Amino acid sequence: MDELITVVIPVYNVEKYLNRCIESVINQTYKNLEIILVDDGATDNCPSICDEYAKKDSRIKVIHKKNGGLSDARNVAIDVAKGAYIGFVDSDDYIALDMFEKLYNAINEYEADISVCLHYVEKGKALSIEVPPMDEVKVMGRDEAEKLLLEDKFVKNYAWDKLYKATLFEGVRYPVGRNYEDIATTYLLFEKADKVCRIPEYLYSYQMRDDSISANASDEKWHKNCKAIIQGNMERYLYYTDKDKKDFADMAMSKLVVYIYTFIMFSYKLDKPETCREYQQFLRDNKGSIKVNKYISQKDKNLIDTYTASELKCKVYFRLRSKRKIFNKFKKVINRTKRLVKKPQCKCDFKLAQGKNKRLVLFELPCFDNLGDHAIAYADKLFLERFIEKNPEYQLFVIDGWDVPNAVEGLKSCVQASDIMLCQGGGNMGNLYEFAEVMRHKVLKAFPDNKIIIFPQTLYFTKDAEGQVAYKKYRKIYNTPKQLTIFARDAHTYELMKDFCNADIVKMTDMVASVDASEYASDNREGMVLCLRSDVESSLDAEGKKYLYSLCRKYSDKVLVTDTVTRTEISQNTRMAALESKWRTFGKARLVVTDRLHGMIFCLITKTPCIVLGNNHHKVRETYNTLAKCEYLYFCNGKEEVEAAINKALAAPVPKVKTDFSENYLKIEQIIKGC
Repeated sequence: MDELITVVIPVYNVEKYLNRCIESVINQTYKNLEIILVDDGATDNCPSICDEYAKKDSRIKVIHKKNGGLSDARNVAIDVAKGAYIGFVDSDDYIALDMFEKLYNAINEYEADISVCLHYVEKGKALSIEVPPMDEVKVMGRDEAEKLLLEDKFVKNYAWDKLYKATLFEGVRYPVGRNYEDIATTYLLFEKADKVCRIPEYLYSYQMRDDSISANASDEKWHKNCKAIIQGNMERYLYYTDKDKKDFADMAMSKLVVYIYTFIMFSYKLDKPETCREYQQFLRDNKGSIKVNKYISQKDKNLIDTYTASELKCKVYFRLRSKRKIFNKFKKVINRTKRLVKKPQCKCDFKLAQGKNKRLVLFELPCFDNLGDHAIAYADKLFLERFIEKNPEYQLFVIDGWDVPNAVEGLKSCVQASDIMLCQGGGNMGNLYEFAEVMRHKVLKAFPDNKIIIFPQTLYFTKDAEGQVAYKKYRKIYNTPKQLTIFARDAHTYELMKDFCNADIVKMTDMVASVDASEYASDNREGMVLCLRSDVESSLDAEGKKYLYSLCRKYSDKVLVTDTVTRTEISQNTRMAALESKWRTFGKARLVVTDRLHGMIFCLITKTPCIVLGNNHHKVRETYNTLAKCEYLYFCNGKEEVEAAINKALAAPVPKVKTDFSENYLKIEQIIKGC
């Protein structure tokens, strides 16, 4: 028999959102609920709304009390809760109709004490993902779960995206009168749990409002909220120190130091230096342990003396800092390369190969957390390795992304006229991704007399003044090399590139389409995958994304929301594992719906039926046109066309072979040989 779940909803002046919240709870597929609405002294119509719902649904209990804050409201409900499990929903948020059913089933299936789901962040018309997407259930013991919670990336401290065994709250309550109260509480619940499971479904919709208690709409409010965050982190640090859990204490300290720095900075910015003196003293007292803490970056370690200096020095420092152009994008890129050795060097094996007649140098771009970029880097290198197998007179040298500035300087002294410079492909030519242009420009300027080949790219400049300025500036740079070939990833880009520079422009297909990942396709496909972008290139608003999700749920009980951007940095060493994992996710699906260019291509190479929507410019649509002969890709001009495409895709047989584009890439081989 299903056990009773108590759902706690603190309510304060949210009449605009309250009906939606309560409706999402009372209509849960899990019916055995005790719903406690805590009217925390609301001064709008919330009290009467709560009472009306209580008349309609016997599962609802209403507690009217004086205003005491979110923590106090939760605590009052916990004190009277009768459920074997407790869950929380904030009254301006709402949840998927099967959220508590899935969280309850996960606890029982994996014998866990806490289950955690994923959540959306909804702000105005935008719907985005905050927690890195995951494609499988993860079951964790206490230590692993606490570590992930302290990292605050894959498992967040929020109270509301979880279901807890009620017994965990024995002796644990939320701190009254403090914002960010869950930082000071959730770790105590995890400490008491033997096992925690995290499920991959996005079941909670968090509303980001400028007038919410946790919003940082002004410097003053952020200063106050930052202090609350420090209090929670300080309590965690002291708790783990007392428990003699040094590793956890160090992790808590790493979070604590960052927020103390922020609080000190804003104390001086607001001309309130007296508010941060105790924290400056804390830094002085713990300077030694901070210096050896492996979780604290070297940059933050080096800042201790600056942030604990005399009041006069701090005032001068922060006044000067506020006048700097902190957000200069090019400076961010240059600063990141400072970790490289200062003296220009080149690869020893490149030096040793000097005098050889046919050398290829592939300059990769920094790929961060974008699996599409990682797949391109992999595909470029794989293509060249296969090329060399057929043409052993060539040698390949690969320069890692962040090594490019330094390597370029080192190569200048030993490059030969016959050396061919190759730049990674992608969709980053133009002014949207300046870090990529900075790297590419270094190559174009450094080797004007060498043959330079840029693998398949999309060109796009924004239509504003910034785009126009960049267009003129970049045009001069791309006209610098005497022998430049650029492969255009689509027909529209081809036309734009012909006007953009005097290089040899060649039509080509995205390099990832040359990969065969059909080995990751399952023989027993089921469910649907929804892979949508949340960045500046998205053409879908929150309502559009929710519509697509509901449409997928109409055709399948199993809908996995994922992304090709992982929100956690991937290195060259972890690249293949991350790509293979995502290809398996796509390869298990009966159908994928995506507006990601490489979401589409991952479907192509895993022979997975795919509904494709465009982004806010030509990149996805035009790339699709180059792949249109693939019969299991279906392009839609808008969300209105998706349902018909789903029906068509599900009616068609599952593809048996991957569509082959190998002939397209013969042009690249010919051009390399022609050099």
